[in-house]
Formats: sequence, structure tokens, C-alpha cells
Amino acid sequence: MVFGAPQAVRTQFASQIGTCWFAGAGPLKGDYTFTMPAAEAGGPFLISIFRLQPEREEVFQVQFYAHNDNTVVATRNLDLPEELAEDLETSVELWLLEPSQCRLSEDAVAGETPWDPRLQQADADEDELQLPPLEDEEVAQAEDEDVDMHQAELRARGAIE
Repeated sequence: MVFGAPQAVRTQFASQIGTCWFAGAGPLKGDYTFTMPAAEAGGPFLISIFRLQPEREEVFQVQFYAHNDNTVVATRNLDLPEELAEDLETSVELWLLEPSQCRLSEDAVAGETPWDPRLQQADADEDELQLPPLEDEEVAQAEDEDVDMHQAELRARGAIE
């Protein structure tokens, strides 16, 4: 769980994805792109990653759900190669704790350039894949896992016992 509204959290994560995964020698640069489609009523805010070749295809989502004054963040691998998906999921988990961290190989971030999320902003196409939002129990489970993960991190840092 992240403090803040889903739209603001999504913009922060989009900046991270752009910087860590699409800038410089980022592992998704050139072969993939991403969009921030408009949220449907009652649905999550999304960052959708698309493979560009052989045809444009959605392969990964980061989903942002409102929960009270906070945001629950979930990932969904649709067809990204498993190794890349696992690395991207790890990055998303790290950004829950430290938003400025890029934990990629040195080659992946070499030549990193400033990135503006507005450059990748796109309106949702009517024919884009629309996945159903998570069920309440899935959101609750994600919250519990996030709380456990955050507590473990704080214990490791000596901030709590």
C-alpha cells in the first residue's frame, strides 16, 4: 500500500518505469512502450506496457486501486517474458518502499536520461484490452502482503521491533 491517491501514485510510478526501464539502455527500450490510459468508472488506474513487434500487444499492467486515502498497487503479467516480468515486479515492490530506486544492472541504466511521463501519456483506445478490477478479497490480500513486506523492511532497518 502506498500513501496518496491512485492517479498521483501512478504518475510517480510512471516516472520510475520511464527512467529505470525505458531510458538509456533500459531493458524495455525500443521493443516496448507504455501508456497511462484513462481509468474507467470504478476501475483501477493503470500503467499498460505494450510489445511493439510483431504487432502492438499489451503484455504487463501495473494497477492502482483506491483504498481509503491510500493506493493498493498490483501487477499483472499478461505476456512479458518471465524474467523481465519478475524484475519489473521487483522494481514495483521496491518503489513501494523507496520511490527513487532503480535496481537494475549497470548496463540497464547506463546513459539514463531525465524522463517526462507526459511523453508516454496516451488516451485509451476503445479496442485496448480491459481487464476486470481485482475483487475485494484480492485487494485485501494485497494489502496484507504489503503491510507484512513493509514491516519486514522496517525491522531490517531497525526502525521497529
